[in-house]
Order: sequence, then structure tokens, then C-alpha cells
Amino acid sequence: MARPVDPAKQSLIEKRVRPGEKFLLGADEFGRDILSRIIYGSRVALLVGLLSVAIALGLGLVLGCLAGFAGGGSTC
Repeated sequence: MARPVDPAKQSLIEKRVRPGEKFLLGADEFGRDILSRIIYGSRVALLVGLLSVAIALGLGLVLGCLAGFAGGGSTC
């Protein structure tokens, strides 16, 4: 099983290595692990996505409760 690798660590000896046991997605032209760089780079996108869902959930819950309390449903 592959160990976690520092996404900024360079190894010019291992540049452009094909995917294998050490680098699951291979290495780039500077010998950096591509999988580690993808995981490291996706942290901000994941944080923004989770934060936007939390804000939408909170606002939707508050507005839905207020509408239900005020009788905002249909008058059948």
C-alpha cells in the first residue's frame, strides 16, 4: 500500500514516473506525486462546498420554520 507523500517534495530522479505502487497516479515533471497534489489542492474546494451547503441548510431551515409558523401554506 502506498504511503502518503508530501505534495511539494520534488525528486528529479523520479520525474514522469508511470503509475505504480509508489505513485498511484504517477509523478509529474518535477517528480512530485500527482495523487498527493490532487488531494492537497481539493481541500479548498471541499471546504467551500461544505460551507455553502451549511449556509443554505441553515437559511432554508429558518425560512421554512417561519413560513410554517406564519401559516404560509395553501388555504384549502
